Amino acid sequence: VTGEARNRRGDRVYEVAGDWTSKLVARPVDAQAGDGEAEIACPRQPDASASAGDAVRYAASNAIDVPRRPFVLWRINERPQTNNTYHLTAFAMSLNDKPAGLEPYLCPTDSRFRPDQRAMETGEYELADQEKSRLENKQRATRRRREQGELRPWKPRWFSKRVDDDSGESYWCFNGEYWDERERVAAEQAPGQLPSVDKWSNVEDIF
Repeated sequence: VTGEARNRRGDRVYEVAGDWTSKLVARPVDAQAGDGEAEIACPRQPDASASAGDAVRYAASNAIDVPRRPFVLWRINERPQTNNTYHLTAFAMSLNDKPAGLEPYLCPTDSRFRPDQRAMETGEYELADQEKSRLENKQRATRRRREQGELRPWKPRWFSKRVDDDSGESYWCFNGEYWDERERVAAEQAPGQLPSVDKWSNVEDIF
């Protein structure tokens, strides 16, 4: 990653360089070779309930004195060491996280229920391969039944295809039904009960 920062007159005052796997550093254009990197302490974040006036006062009282030598703009956080087979970041791991308390509210087609993906994530490679083959065969069988008229034509459940008025290009638009359906199913099922395809309207068993 490279870049630069200019002042209000358009003069280049900082060079920015680094990479997304470690850090980004800003270097004043007049910095001397061999100048060490400085760390800038992050000011305390304002309270979420702060007003606009509070925000202005906060900005005025938390101004940062930028050093005249290279300084770190951003540094990657330490990666979790537990159950992290692929050395993912905490954010990346959270994208596929499936807390037990959340499971009853998820649609059964949520990708977090994919057995091959979960097995791969936990390092069970043989099981992941078996599950991947099973799912692919299941998808082929479903497609054959649909082509033979045994199943209704496939239709996206949570999105509708539309055409942009300006560009004329088609795009998929969220139809807003997911959250209503999720709330309805959650109200009908017993506490702690795992999601069932039968309880969700027009949702197929894909796993």
